[in-house]
Amino acid sequence: ACVRVHVSCLCLACACVCMCIGVLVFHMNKDDYPERYEWMKNFLSPSSPDEGLLKFTVVSEPPPDESSADCVDIAYAHVNCHQIISSRKDLHQARLEVISMANEGEVIGHLSVSIEILPALLSLGLLPDS
Repeated sequence: ACVRVHVSCLCLACACVCMCIGVLVFHMNKDDYPERYEWMKNFLSPSSPDEGLLKFTVVSEPPPDESSADCVDIAYAHVNCHQIISSRKDLHQARLEVISMANEGEVIGHLSVSIEILPALLSLGLLPDS
């Protein structure tokens, strides 16, 4: 079983940027990846401190002449995995608001995301009965 996260486009109003990001695949086999299985089980638990929120962080790379500088977190977007589970529908090209970290609540762009998680949860026995 695997979870696929496809981030297809990031549009930020502050930088007039639109770029393709890529696809992430997380293999979730209980026997081969027990730590991933346990993480997912805990992440989806009602008592999880993450509350089932999968967070995407937008970072600013340091300028080329400051190669020793660190990246800076500038914004975030999130997906509520509990909503995916309760609706029994994976996300396909969902448009997420990108929220500024400097001005909390200010929408500075959008992120297009697809998440295929339901088949993996079903095969791992982590999908609750409806």
